[in-house]
This record gives sequence, structure tokens and C-alpha cells, in this order.
Amino acid sequence: SRLMSSCKRRKLDVGDEALLSGAVGTHPLGVQPHGNLLALEAESVEAAVADRYNGLGRFAALPETVLLEFLQRLLPETLSKLAGASTFLRAYATHDDLWRPHVLERLKDGGTIKGLGAGWHRCFVASVGGPAVADGATIRCSTPLYSDVLYAPWVLTAAAYPSAWINEHGDVPRRTSLTVDEFRDVYEHPNTPVIVTDWTDGWSAHERWVPDALERTHGDALLEIFDDYAGPVAIPLSAYLQYARSCTDERPLYLFDRWFCENYPELTHDYKVPPAFEDDLFAVLGKARPDYRWLLVGPKGSGAAFHIDPNGTSAWNAVIQGKKKWILFPPDVTPPGVHDNGDVDATSVVDWFHRYFVQIEHAVQEGRAGGKGPWQCVVNPGELLFIPRGWWHMALNLELTVAVTHNLAAPSTVSDVLEFLSKHKDQACPSTALMSAGNRGQDYDLHGEFLAAIKEKRPEVLEAATTAASAKTTAISSGHAVPFSFNF
Repeated sequence: SRLMSSCKRRKLDVGDEALLSGAVGTHPLGVQPHGNLLALEAESVEAAVADRYNGLGRFAALPETVLLEFLQRLLPETLSKLAGASTFLRAYATHDDLWRPHVLERLKDGGTIKGLGAGWHRCFVASVGGPAVADGATIRCSTPLYSDVLYAPWVLTAAAYPSAWINEHGDVPRRTSLTVDEFRDVYEHPNTPVIVTDWTDGWSAHERWVPDALERTHGDALLEIFDDYAGPVAIPLSAYLQYARSCTDERPLYLFDRWFCENYPELTHDYKVPPAFEDDLFAVLGKARPDYRWLLVGPKGSGAAFHIDPNGTSAWNAVIQGKKKWILFPPDVTPPGVHDNGDVDATSVVDWFHRYFVQIEHAVQEGRAGGKGPWQCVVNPGELLFIPRGWWHMALNLELTVAVTHNLAAPSTVSDVLEFLSKHKDQACPSTALMSAGNRGQDYDLHGEFLAAIKEKRPEVLEAATTAASAKTTAISSGHAVPFSFNF
């Protein structure tokens, strides 16, 4: 799923009262929300408007979003010169979202990075060298800069999370000593989420994957993050943890590495796939198996926006350290703020919570949700969340969090997976390695290859699925048998 560009940020409004009141301190450059102008006397408003025109020159005629989109196109050297022109231009030209892609491109190209986590502009200056361009503004404005575009990302990280966000008494059942058979009957077959509290017992990852220990053993390991601007970027784990421990980004970088077991096979010994999830039918594809396992590390505020897992798969996500807040919706309910194309009407996961969480809470309290969600929970260290196929879900890390997750096509879901791949071929996600292999990856028919491999290697799975579907079809036909065909 995709979040909106930060340059298209909404205006703060009266619905943000809790957000604004929850902020600690003041913006480092004295920026205030645009609505504060309404509380000023006419004379003060005139002074603020005059300062804006003096401080921005002809740029003052541009809407803020257009101004930032223009600044995004400038080279770092030009941005630095603008930042020295006035205190107002300093606020816009040193906006961290403008400098983040420059730092990540430098990292991607193998350049040295210093000060990661201290702010993207500061990091760029420290890495490239030269003076802190913001120190010598020529035109000093006497009034504050009133800007929602600049104030909102700061307040979203400065405000404390409301207690409702971190309430651990959620809707997802917590089970201990859950047997595999009961899991299949009560949760997998009905396609219902569940938290299991003891399926990670005995994992050495609980000791070896806490950040300090992981940094000692794998600090030089190159692991993958993904950024909206730069795409996938490999970063040493020690550098990422330095960033994660100190960052104040609204949209923190999230380490989401799919190759950790291939590149560092010793990590595979630190955890064990629970028996209920051992049989992933996509394994029949061998080296063409779609990506299915990831190491996740992220600071407070990082996470994943609303999405449905690829290829009709279900998933499990086990927390090693930290806490994850989850919100899930059944397949027939689109979460608030999600558009038909999957875009999310928010600039970050935290922004979505501030926009829509209160609406959800009110709907549930007033009985307007109609049992359609959301399902909420906080998953703690040692706990594992089962995410059923087709469910919308999002996750917010409430603190520095380490987790491992797998996607799978369970035998009981084979008909649903094949149906999805057949009907939504444009949404199929073959393995990344295959896609990077050139034309073969582009033309790869995941549905056809998967079906052929199952027929060859696991024919009993198709037979069982056909029998189950035939029985179900016959049972719901008002007692009259109907011709059955299994169309994959």
C-alpha cells in the first residue's frame, strides 16, 4: 500500500485538537500551525503576512505544497543557498523530507554517511562537509512562520500516543497451549485472526536478536530498508540501529529484509517455524518461490500502512522485542482512508491514526461498526499474530521493535490462493530474484506454474480441496445435488 507524499499534507483542523494539545515543547524553528493566525489581532496578522512576503519573496505566491514540490527538484547546493537567504526560507529549504532522498541516494551509491538519525539535513551536511547552511540567514523575520506543512510532521512525532492506541485489551483472542488441530478448526479454516502466546517458546532469537546483541554479532551485516523515494537500500545494521535509536522522523525508515536467511544462514537457527505453518505450498516452486520471510526492525512510529498480503497468502508475525499495535479488517470491509487503488489517505502510519482512529472508536462504541471491525490488538515480545488471507491490516511499532514474519499458502487455502492468482494475474507477486532475472520474470505466469507444480508434487492437496469444495457446494444447494466443477 502507498502513503500520500508529505508534500500533499492536509491542513490541521479542529479534529486535531488532541494532537496539538499532546505535543511536547515547541517547534525547533518556531513554526506554528496556520490556524493560530485566527487567534491574532488584525495588526499581528498583517505583520505575519508581511513577514511571509519579505521572507519568501516571489515564492510567497505559491501554495506550500507547490513550493515544496519545487524545492524537491533542486540540487542540494541550491537548497543550501536558499536556506541562507531568510529565516522563512531556511525553514522550508532545510525541511527533512527534502534531504532524505539525497542522503539515501548517497548511501545507495556507497558514500559515507555520518550523523544518521540526527535529522536528514544535518546528516547530509555532516556527510558531505561544509557549514551548517541554516546558521546565517540574511533576512530575519520577526514573526513566527505559520505553516501546517512544516508543523504537522513535527507535531506528529512530538505528541504522545493516546492511551487508546496502546490499550492491550483488544478484539483478537489470545491463546496459550493451542493445538495445531484446534488452530486449523477455529482460526485457519474460518479465516479468523488469533494471537498465540507460546509458539515462540524456546527460540534463541529472544536473546540473540535483541538490538544490542544483534549489533554485536551482525553489526556489519548489510540489510535492506525500503524508502518511497529511493526504493530498496542496503544499510549496515549498526548504522540502521544508530538511526532507529535517535530518529524523530514522522515516517521512520523500516528495516524489512527478505534475504536475511540466505545471506546470514546462521540466523535460521535462532527461530523455528511453528508446526501449524510448516507446510507452505509455494515451496513446490523451489527457487521460483515468491518472497515469504522477512526480518523486521523499526523504531517507534515505524510500521506498515493498510494492505492485504500478496498472492492470497496468510501470514504470521512474531515479536522478538518491542510492541506492535495492529488493526485488522475482514476482507469485505475497506478500512477508512483507503482508496480503491490501495492508496492510503495519510502521510504516515501515525498520521492515519490521528486522522481515523477516533472515528473507528466512536463507531464501535455507538454500535455502528456492525461487527465489521476493526479487530485491534497489541502484540508483545514472545507472542505471534496469525493474519488470515485477504484481511486488511496495518501495524504501528510502539517502541523499537524486532520481529520476524512469514507468508504462506496453507493446504487448506489452496483453492482460494489459486482462484486469486487466476483472477488477479496483474497483482501476482513472483519471487524478487525471478523478477530481476529479466524477461522471464516479466512473463512469468505464477498461477500456471504454481498449479502445475502442485499437480506434480502435491496432487493429494488438490484432491482434498476438490472433495471439500464439492461437499460444500452440495450442502448449500437446498438438498439438491448440483454438478460440480473445480475451476482453477
